[in-house]
Amino acid sequence: MGRKKKVSNSLFATELKNRHPDFMLVICTIILVFFGTIMAYSAGASDFNSVGAEKSYFIKQFVFMIAGFIAMYIGYKFINCRGFYGKLSVIIFLATLVTMFMIIPFGKEVNGAKRWIAIANFQFQPVELFKIGVILGSAYYYKRLRSKMDKFLFYFVIPLAMAGVIALIIFFTSSNLSSALIAAFIVLFMGYVAARKRLIYNIGIIAAGLAVTIGKPIMGLLPLDGFRGGRIAAWINPELYKSKESYQSLNGLYAIGSGGFFGKGLGNGSQKYIIPEAQNDMIFTVLCEELGLFGMIMLLLVFFVLLYRIVTIAYMSDDFYEIMVCSGVIGHIAFQLILNIAVATMILPNTGVSLPFISYGGTALLATMAELGLVLSVSARETGDTDT
Repeated sequence: MGRKKKVSNSLFATELKNRHPDFMLVICTIILVFFGTIMAYSAGASDFNSVGAEKSYFIKQFVFMIAGFIAMYIGYKFINCRGFYGKLSVIIFLATLVTMFMIIPFGKEVNGAKRWIAIANFQFQPVELFKIGVILGSAYYYKRLRSKMDKFLFYFVIPLAMAGVIALIIFFTSSNLSSALIAAFIVLFMGYVAARKRLIYNIGIIAAGLAVTIGKPIMGLLPLDGFRGGRIAAWINPELYKSKESYQSLNGLYAIGSGGFFGKGLGNGSQKYIIPEAQNDMIFTVLCEELGLFGMIMLLLVFFVLLYRIVTIAYMSDDFYEIMVCSGVIGHIAFQLILNIAVATMILPNTGVSLPFISYGGTALLATMAELGLVLSVSARETGDTDT
């Protein structure tokens, strides 16, 4: 019998296969980020606060796109994903956690939300970096306690507590409900993948589905006050709040409906001029108006192929930590995609969540592409002994 080749767990890659990274994953990423940059230009025309705003949006998004490709290439070419396992995972998690708390004393308020940190002329959203920390930190937990993942305490109770604490930290530091939900979902989705018994997770999925289905009439019976209560009330009875709380969502629906099958043509949308934050949270509605149902289907198809390739890469890996990292990236992209579309179509109340790769926003694009760099690192690694 021949000896098995051992795989290094050092941070830097030393045993890349003599082949390119996953071809379809790279192609899907290129399509999404270039398309997102074009949509930033089209939707950016709706900003009347500055002349030539669409060019500014395009240039800024293009710069972050290039930075994202550099980060993705570095992750693929020079980083051994499994090298993050151990203390480095914890350090990255803690470092990104610190940036979240830095928002409290040093945060910059934009459009009424204090979620950014500005350094000279550069500003970033710490929560987007924190999502990477959450993925690596959770992967460390699930790998370290893999042998105990058949016990209810380790595969559900502790992950549920972790998800709750992380969500509270995000909400407390930045009042960002959508990112809090996404981070919590990442932890729980990774727990679902890691768990050897998934009955309680399946029950939770069914309960969540029922809550979305019957939640609207039940919430209509409750007293709804304050900022978020107003958003829920506008979701339940949008026509009663059409001049204020549901103004954005209703005009988004009009945009989706007016696009027809092939849309009005790229750049020819009209609703974007009256939809607040058209280039950010509501860019999906701009896409539907300008490219129609056909454009929406094509976009979702590219997302499906991207996620399918990440699933395949995770399945082919022989290292549980790498599988967990890939699962975290899947959970991040998939849930944020679903949440954005659900909000844009008023299936869920407005929470202000961006569309991955497409919405304008440099930090989010850079962080997501860095995550894909780690996935590409997994796809190009030599197969070695299972490290369990």
